[in-house]
Amino acid sequence: MKRILVPVLMAALLLTAAACGQEAEPTATTATTAATTVAASATRAALTMRTLQRSTEVPTTTSATKPTTAARTTASSSKTDATSATEKSTAPGQHSPLYLPGYSTDDIIRFFDEVALSSEYPNDEDPSCVMRWEGEIRYCLHGSFTQEDADWLAHVFDQLNKLEGFPGARRVMIAEFANMDMYFCNRKEFHDRMYDSVPDDNADGATTFYYNGANHITDATICYWEDMSDSVRKSVLTEEVINSIGFSNDSTEREDSVVYQYGSWTNEPDEVDWVLLRLIYSGEMRAGMRRAEAERVIRKLYY
Repeated sequence: MKRILVPVLMAALLLTAAACGQEAEPTATTATTAATTVAASATRAALTMRTLQRSTEVPTTTSATKPTTAARTTASSSKTDATSATEKSTAPGQHSPLYLPGYSTDDIIRFFDEVALSSEYPNDEDPSCVMRWEGEIRYCLHGSFTQEDADWLAHVFDQLNKLEGFPGARRVMIAEFANMDMYFCNRKEFHDRMYDSVPDDNADGATTFYYNGANHITDATICYWEDMSDSVRKSVLTEEVINSIGFSNDSTEREDSVVYQYGSWTNEPDEVDWVLLRLIYSGEMRAGMRRAEAERVIRKLYY
């Protein structure tokens, strides 16, 4: 995974990006026109580029153990995502609904820091703070996608729509109404839409998202290579969506995560991914929170 900032931003926008948490109204534009909009709009803070799944990579776990892992994580995700992130246990000594056996509060804080507050290439344009969608996601599919692709993405968003605090997502058929455009394309179009910032032709997917001065994600463009392997296709489809809604970095230590840095073969977020997503969109969490503030929220909700 690479995380690159496209060098088209004006100096004034760099100052805006440094003011993490500054209030600004989101500007809804289509992802296909956002590259030109960002240079003219004072509400745009930065452009974040990500290249992710690689079909040529071999998972570090053996293939014999993968089906068991996938079955476990799929079942746990459907259970975990439907539970309120702010619900509290009433019985003394019980854990919160977010709690996962075997994972301490410090573990969750470390995992959250890695995927939600970190960047592979941090700089002054890239504030290390919580970024999330505050308005409804309207996604549109383009190019050589299949009905199976469309059905799988509908399933992913259906699961996300069960998250308390998530602003909701729905598919639109007209590009001008979209704020998340998904392109299934060849290599040339892939590179063109990702501004030639994807150096590795083995990349199966990439995401560019925009956020404003309040750290609200307002637009996203996702590109999928049309010839990616069937063995990783669903995983790549899911991974790019999760990266575009608040996971601004991949995980390097959780092999079961759908955003595992070294080539995830998991099709859906695992149980830890769901906990982190529920924390990002919790009512206690706010876009623009820095590490210390986010840690306080996690300690309050996860026990």
